[in-house]
Amino acid sequence: MNEVINLVLGAFLLLQAGTVNEKVGDWSQVNRYLKARFVARFHTFSLDYTSDGPYSEFRVYLELSNTVPHNGTAQIKVNIDTTRDITYRVVDQDGKEILPRPTFRSTVHPGVLHLLIPADSSIRFPVTVNGGGVLADQTSLDVMQQHRNPPGGIWRFDASKPAEYQLAGALRIERPPNATDVSQWYGEIMIPPVTLVIPGR
Repeated sequence: MNEVINLVLGAFLLLQAGTVNEKVGDWSQVNRYLKARFVARFHTFSLDYTSDGPYSEFRVYLELSNTVPHNGTAQIKVNIDTTRDITYRVVDQDGKEILPRPTFRSTVHPGVLHLLIPADSSIRFPVTVNGGGVLADQTSLDVMQQHRNPPGGIWRFDASKPAEYQLAGALRIERPPNATDVSQWYGEIMIPPVTLVIPGR
């Protein structure tokens, strides 16, 4: 009986959400022992209150790596505001830039992330807002950016046709005033593009 329940539950969860086409971008150039790259996942899911769907969106992560060798002891501290310190650029297969649309959703500011990355280690965290404002016939890419008015930006792509886009970005953190901690990271990193794959329906 338990095996049947587990099988039904597993099938239900599979219908609720699925992740395909994970793409990993190239590492950036190293700046003060830190490098970065994007990871993008095409994610599908359904909603309990409607029969529309399936819905689809991109979940994008930023991965930061401390390149100090494993026998070193230098840790890197990164204080990053995901709404201010990361910028994004999306282009289509012809290299034409696609501008995001403003979004009027109400989202709690995640605040500043205080990251501590040991030597020869990396950390990955999400930079997209997911699960809201998604349309059944479109695939969304939703990021928060404070410099837009209103804050945030959302790209919407046709979900019915197979397509590929490129997402690139930049990480810029200003040097703190009166900085004395040598492990505190600041600077600029240009993040190479990662491919956003829409499989179509």
